Amino acid sequence: YQAPPPRYPPPSGYARPRPSGMPLGVLALILSLVCGPVGLILGIVALTRSPRPGSADQICAIIAIGLSGVLSCCSLLGYSTLLGGSGGQS
Repeated sequence: YQAPPPRYPPPSGYARPRPSGMPLGVLALILSLVCGPVGLILGIVALTRSPRPGSADQICAIIAIGLSGVLSCCSLLGYSTLLGGSGGQS
């Protein structure tokens, strides 16, 4: 029988790097106001990435997806009105 090698803690210089920058859900929320489709895509990416984002990041990503959808629908409605659609008015 050979004993397994002893396990030592890693040296302090090799600590796991902390993520830097803005969380992806917050970035998606900001971009959904600037450019709806980009915010929508980043919101979906933020929700489906691994490891799971924190709860605040998830909330921001969900809000970004909803806001992008609403803004996209409103802009499409406005665009169709500009093209001459009556929108159901007589």
